[in-house]
Amino acid sequence: MGKPFLISVVTILLCLRLSIMPLPWLVTAYSSNLTDQSTLLAFKARILLYDPHNILAYNWTTSSSFCNGMGVSCSHRRQRVTALKVANMGIGGTIEPRLCNLSFLAQLDLSNNSFQGHLPNGIGQLARLRRIDLSWNQLDRMIPPNLSNCRKLEEISLSVNQLTGGVPREIGMLPNLRILATTNNGLNGTILVSMGNLSSLQVFAFRTC
Repeated sequence: MGKPFLISVVTILLCLRLSIMPLPWLVTAYSSNLTDQSTLLAFKARILLYDPHNILAYNWTTSSSFCNGMGVSCSHRRQRVTALKVANMGIGGTIEPRLCNLSFLAQLDLSNNSFQGHLPNGIGQLARLRRIDLSWNQLDRMIPPNLSNCRKLEEISLSVNQLTGGVPREIGMLPNLRILATTNNGLNGTILVSMGNLSSLQVFAFRTC
């Protein structure tokens, strides 16, 4: 065998090895999908005792894609969670803090349930979030000021809870906010001057206790 033949064999073997190696973007996509799946399962585990009809207990399983779960919507290309809508299901418990790991989440609707406790600060990390509806629950404590980090927010609906404090002035920094509803809470204070900066605001429902 001549030297050129050996070089060809080595080249073929090298190409075969490279072809079966996982590309970095594939590894990243796979790990990201696992993050979304584990986050949804953690959400389910936290409300397991407050799911009287076992709606999510039997629907969200590892036997099928999490994108097929009730109330879950995913992007077609990346298969990442873009919406979580589990309104009017009679579920409750506390909100899973790891929801902030759903980095593609654009809509979060947990309205008309029995969620308690505080709104996790981590939700302020959801840069793609456009709509959040947590109305008609039993949430308490203050509205996280870092919701202002969600620069794409168009709707914040928090009415009929047990929230205290006031509407954070940072909310007035959201350029696309159209709806801000916080009635029937334990909020106090006055309408902030910064609300005047919300040029896109169409609905502002605010009432102190």
